[in-house]
Amino acid sequence: MAAVDTAKLSMLLDDPEVRVIVYGLGHVYPSQPTETGPQRVRAALQRLTETSDPVQVESWLSDEAVNSAITVEQIHAAFGDKVIGDLALFTNCEPDDVAWQLTAVLPDLVDAFSPGGVIVDAAELRAEFLGATGAGDRSAGPFAPHID
Repeated sequence: MAAVDTAKLSMLLDDPEVRVIVYGLGHVYPSQPTETGPQRVRAALQRLTETSDPVQVESWLSDEAVNSAITVEQIHAAFGDKVIGDLALFTNCEPDDVAWQLTAVLPDLVDAFSPGGVIVDAAELRAEFLGATGAGDRSAGPFAPHID
């Protein structure tokens, strides 16, 4: 099995806006009370892959293809207004801005967490977040303690 693309993940988490969006998904995405942030982020990525065009999803899961873009409308269809609104409150942004930010980051996040075409489990997702934030990352350090 191929490894998670830690370099891509580190680059993504190097951007403070991306960190806040991903961290926010780990807090606001609907789940069971016992689910952790990584389980919620994984569930959000799974939801996106289940509701998006199969050709787009194939590009995100591929280790070779360029990631296809996603639209704001697809973000709304995948997550709904409540999740986007909750994420907007969490990030102190407008819902339209949050939806746009999700279009920019989620295809790359799915790509980083799907070595060999399968999204990793929540335990590996958490370990990779911690590794990416600790391995020479310039600014993502504060994100790591909050991923639980």
